[in-house]
Amino acid sequence: MNYVGKLFSIWVLIVAGVVWSPELFGWPLWKFPALLAGTLLVVIATLFIRGVIRFRRQGWGVWATSYPAEFQFAERHEGKTRSFRLPGDLIENGHPVYTRLPEERWRALAPEWAEDRRLEIEEKILRNPFYRPI
Repeated sequence: MNYVGKLFSIWVLIVAGVVWSPELFGWPLWKFPALLAGTLLVVIATLFIRGVIRFRRQGWGVWATSYPAEFQFAERHEGKTRSFRLPGDLIENGHPVYTRLPEERWRALAPEWAEDRRLEIEEKILRNPFYRPI
């Protein structure tokens, strides 16, 4: 686990201790709305920063978009980000999965830079167990 993950874990443990054991620290968090809002902001910012760090370190990323059953693949190439969207299947509300596309459909959807990289890109998408078909 990298340093951001360790800091995030420590922060979550402290907040959980304050919320669920006010006698431990002497004050309950819900009585201080500004502190609660600040805590939520720190958690959200930490998750965002972890995602950005992971994308820059790996050089690629895959996200399920807000549109049902659609994925966005992005990668860094020569200092720029290039991306495209791929369809998926919705097996239940909020759980899209990626199913491999036939070669003809891939060539129709993929931009020129990704046409001959189908297996590589699909393998990267399917690394996330949440995106794999059951």
